[in-house]
Amino acid sequence: MMADKVDLTGPGTSGCPAEEFLARFSMNELPADAPEARHIARCPECRRRLDTLNEALRLWEREHVPPCDAAVLERIRKGFHRKLRESGPEI
Repeated sequence: MMADKVDLTGPGTSGCPAEEFLARFSMNELPADAPEARHIARCPECRRRLDTLNEALRLWEREHVPPCDAAVLERIRKGFHRKLRESGPEI
């Protein structure tokens, strides 16, 4: 019996967990005794996919721009509409 093979497969993989499980594994939200966690810990392909996911998350966190304050967005919106009105006749 292959207890570490899981039903949900990732694209292009054979018996490997889907990305959802990789993400949960990466965030320590997957119990260590879950079949998916045991598989990810042992599978070279899953480890490669996990490394790729973690690198993408690091890049996103580094480049992510935090959301603007609502008051800032409102000033931008009003300024944009003012510029539109000043630029010429309405369409």
